[in-house]
Amino acid sequence: EVASWGILTPRRKEPLTVLAARIRRAMSRDAKLGHQGAPVKASVLGTFAPQLVEFAQQAGHKFLLQSNWKNYDFALQNVEELLTSGLHEEPLVKTKSSCGSAVTSFSWAFRQRDAFGLTVFATIYAGELQETLSHICAQLNEAIEVAADYIMFMYAPTVEPELHRMGLV
Repeated sequence: EVASWGILTPRRKEPLTVLAARIRRAMSRDAKLGHQGAPVKASVLGTFAPQLVEFAQQAGHKFLLQSNWKNYDFALQNVEELLTSGLHEEPLVKTKSSCGSAVTSFSWAFRQRDAFGLTVFATIYAGELQETLSHICAQLNEAIEVAADYIMFMYAPTVEPELHRMGLV
């Protein structure tokens, strides 16, 4: 379902750097999260549309939620179009070394400037809390680098209870 996504936004007037620090502290306090590598830009890993589509099929994702929350079928043509359109940032990807170059999660963002400033909208395609948090941190770092004023995350609702437990939502 397209609508079954959790949404995380910073507290009112909380700078993105403060949100990033809260998330890092929560991750370091939670021993069961362990340490995982950060997501990297897809081009660094040589990840292209077919790998993203393969991951989506294996994970059961049917839709891409992107610019203005428009949904697209998670089809090769749509992924290739989003990769080349210039409307979205390059995806951030995680792989597991035990799986070769198989994608285990990824996130994709687009930016929108309006009277309120620059807002980053990031969609995270991950099913586990650890991977979701690593993408939240990576997308926050990207947003901070471009001096974004706001950020909104969409992620699988299955991680929502843990994010609440950690005091992040």
